[in-house]
Amino acid sequence: MSPARQIVIAASASALAFGLIACATADGSVGDVSDSGTDGSTGNTTFDAGTKPLFKDSGSGGGDTDSGVVVDPDASTCVKAAPSNKCGVAPQCGCAPTETCDVLDNSGNVNCISAGTAAAGKACTSTAGCGLGTTCYGGACKPFCPAGVSTDGGAAGACGIAGTSTCSQVLNGNTPIPNLKVCRIACDLTNATTCDLPNAIPGHVVGCDLDSTNQPDCYEMGTSTTTCKGSTRCAPAYVCVTLANDAGDACKKWCKVGLKSATCGGADCPSFGPKLFVNGLEYGACP
Repeated sequence: MSPARQIVIAASASALAFGLIACATADGSVGDVSDSGTDGSTGNTTFDAGTKPLFKDSGSGGGDTDSGVVVDPDASTCVKAAPSNKCGVAPQCGCAPTETCDVLDNSGNVNCISAGTAAAGKACTSTAGCGLGTTCYGGACKPFCPAGVSTDGGAAGACGIAGTSTCSQVLNGNTPIPNLKVCRIACDLTNATTCDLPNAIPGHVVGCDLDSTNQPDCYEMGTSTTTCKGSTRCAPAYVCVTLANDAGDACKKWCKVGLKSATCGGADCPSFGPKLFVNGLEYGACP
């Protein structure tokens, strides 16, 4: 994963001090999602410069017509996306009824891809596995943002599709990828199966983690519940923290501050320092 910016945080209910490291990463062939931070930026999710997002152009058909994605079957009114002008992304148009108009590269070229059946938030290795009108991003199927939706968060950034939250502009380095805005999946950091079941696709574990703007979304994660050094990534419902006094990095369970939770064995959930708020709720990590 990309080098994470460490934020010094303290557990108020114990003597431990943590440095938060994001465990969220995109699929290996995509490039890495940037670290979790409080940099004040808007809804942008970052790929490492020079890498290519995971957009594959082959697979079986059989699209999911209940995905909630707006599809315009009228070819005469289809607004096709430049520069390739093969089909339209938002709304989806210009493709066969079982195909998704997908973004193929960092230049924003689009083409029709045979759709699969996986619902939004479920694990994927390519768009060919995702339901109609959704793309495989960060190891999970995600709808394209409806036309006109803001990436600045708030009410104007709400995707308005069931199971999603706000719209995120995908970047190649610091450059927005044309036509590629995806809806974040509304997921629960403390729930290990909020995105998908473990090993729904063998070797690909998807869970809820924070993006670079501290917004939860479904990403490919790891399987570790102990250490998170090097390329070892935490399992869903766990966050990678740096312990005080050079005690090393460890995966700790997410918890909600102010609640005595079974997650922490009935103990209080300690705060980070500075405190971490996600959508108005304060989160910490179990001791």
